[in-house]
Amino acid sequence: ETSIANAATLALAAAWGQPSWGLSLTNGYLAEDLVKDPIALEGGTVRARDGVGLGVEIDERIVSRYAISTPAG
Repeated sequence: ETSIANAATLALAAAWGQPSWGLSLTNGYLAEDLVKDPIALEGGTVRARDGVGLGVEIDERIVSRYAISTPAG
């Protein structure tokens, strides 16, 4: 999961409380995340982001490297 998915999970947890299932943030294992400031654990905890939407800013340069072009038609 990228920081985008983790930000969504954190927003839900902030709104409705701690989920009843185990939760692991896995974006730290990615070779490259898709946001400018990836979500990171600090002292074993993580906080929901402030800001517009999910609080993460997409890094368009990184996303463009993974884009697949298809012929118009």
